[in-house]
Amino acid sequence: MGDFELSYKNKKFLLLSTVFWLIIAVSFYFQDIIATKLSGLKNDLLFTSVFAAGWVIWAFITPFVVEVVKNNPIYKGKLVKGIFIYLLLAILVAVIHVILEALTVILLVTVFFTSRQVPDYIPQYLLQGFHTQIIIFFLIAGIVQASEYY
Repeated sequence: MGDFELSYKNKKFLLLSTVFWLIIAVSFYFQDIIATKLSGLKNDLLFTSVFAAGWVIWAFITPFVVEVVKNNPIYKGKLVKGIFIYLLLAILVAVIHVILEALTVILLVTVFFTSRQVPDYIPQYLLQGFHTQIIIFFLIAGIVQASEYY
């Protein structure tokens, strides 16, 4: 890719990042549909798509994570401090993601599924994946760090 810059100013990066997260969302959707079918349960194909929205949120968060990581690189001489700072940032990003996902799910259910109530299990569903958001932060950070190094 030559001089491909990871930056919110690079439209190709924003497009690539968005497409990546859309692919992940579609993959998650089909995994959910298949797992439900294999369990012998009935699928609500449209309602299931609501729960893939969390992956699309990463398309909006990723450029900010990239900028934060670029402005706060981890140095070998200060590895423990750098990892600790990234952990704090990862937790902050995970909290923001969970809040945005909760609001998105509530909005989508309220607007498009008026005959349904917002599921009571939303907090458990979102907290169950909290660690996933932290891992994603570190994966993005690793890609940014590697691209800045090489």
